Amino acid sequence: MAECSPSYSPSGRSRVLPGVSTVDVLSLATSALAAAVAASLPIRQLAEQPDDGTKDADTSSNVASNGGPKDQLQKNGSKQNVRTKLDGTVVTDADGAAQRIIVAALRHVSPDVRIVGEESRTEMERSNSKTFEEAARRFLEMDINSDAAATGGTGRSDDDASEDNTNEEDDKSQPDAEHEIAGIFQMVREEINTRYREAIGRRIDMPDILCAGIDSTGNSCDYRSNEFKGGSSVLSPIDHVVDSSRVSVLIDPLDGTSCYASGKHEYVTTLVAIVLDNTPIFGVICKPFGHEGGPCILNSGCFAVYGGVLLNGVYVAGGDEIERSRLRQQQSMSAPTNAELVEVSKSKKRRRAIISKSRAGGVVGKCIQALADEELLQGVPAFISGAGVKALHLLVGSSDESLWFFPKAGTSLWDVAAADALLRVVGGRLSDKYGEDIDYDRSRQDAENADGVVACNDAELHARCIQIFNSADWKDDE
Repeated sequence: MAECSPSYSPSGRSRVLPGVSTVDVLSLATSALAAAVAASLPIRQLAEQPDDGTKDADTSSNVASNGGPKDQLQKNGSKQNVRTKLDGTVVTDADGAAQRIIVAALRHVSPDVRIVGEESRTEMERSNSKTFEEAARRFLEMDINSDAAATGGTGRSDDDASEDNTNEEDDKSQPDAEHEIAGIFQMVREEINTRYREAIGRRIDMPDILCAGIDSTGNSCDYRSNEFKGGSSVLSPIDHVVDSSRVSVLIDPLDGTSCYASGKHEYVTTLVAIVLDNTPIFGVICKPFGHEGGPCILNSGCFAVYGGVLLNGVYVAGGDEIERSRLRQQQSMSAPTNAELVEVSKSKKRRRAIISKSRAGGVVGKCIQALADEELLQGVPAFISGAGVKALHLLVGSSDESLWFFPKAGTSLWDVAAADALLRVVGGRLSDKYGEDIDYDRSRQDAENADGVVACNDAELHARCIQIFNSADWKDDE
């Protein structure tokens, strides 16, 4: 039986079994990362768009488009894209534009995987700029159909042309947008294939969740043993083809929307996670406006980290494996030296918690102080906004950021899934306040993490935090 190449296939339907819908999760991961980076283009474009077509617009008198309260927004005029949802949270046109690009790319890989995005279908329909979305759609159609001759060399049908809502100015920018998006997808597919080959080259033990699967006749199998119920050869693990019903993708197209609306772009991220059998196996954290000291992906201005058990590591897009992931790999291969153990002991005393300044009181502050009393953390936390940026600091922070402790409602599934996938492969852990894994099978309507989130890049510190919190009888006064 011929084996599939590990190279990216946009359709991802290389092995559709009779009566069973399947998906190649490696192709899905490639599409998730590339689309998240491509989504940074309209996010940046809309942030630079003036209210009324001029840079001198008077932003002091504008309100949200649905009649909401006045906003303190950046002077360059992204406020026209801001409104308030029924639940009281802020949303912008950029949220919907970014989610549409990501969903479209994922759907080209598989029409059947479950996708849970923060924004509703109604919000996804609202946008003042569709240049990059249309460019992404055209590129994906070209990539899948490969033969553009039937559509006049544009990858579009007559029906597509009749439904084109872009204006003349957008049309002029289409070739540049398509070229930019094509470059992003090409770079990402090459990079993920390289990372996967490296992981295979290290002769890693495939995680149980990825080894269990189905063969070409629909029988269950374990790739490591090369056996299954039926007795013939099985798919190579390089295919990563699984039943689509086992897979979910969670999307937060614009985490930190209120920061985006007020021009605090350093706290804005795009989050995407692939979940297999309720376990996150791949995560993406993108910063559309870049990350200080980090490489940008081509000309997108975007910084991104990605990885998980699917690649057995965490990487910077366009860069290297992050230090925590690399050290984890080294520790798994050899015992630490005495000097390394001494340094680890010293570093534990330098560790800091990261929390939102507005949520630093009550049990949050009490638990952090209790950990500081045991010399497991510094007593003064770092104040950082945004779930995605907090997770990023746990992974690539330069100030010994180690613990994100928030044992209350206030986050949702799409806020934490990518961090969960990434922390798992650097020796960390993410759970609720009781130490239980997050249930990612919950519906979009039930997506709030009512029991909070505790995330840490050190599983031992995570366990001690959970123990201290649950053994105390603190009253939350904030």
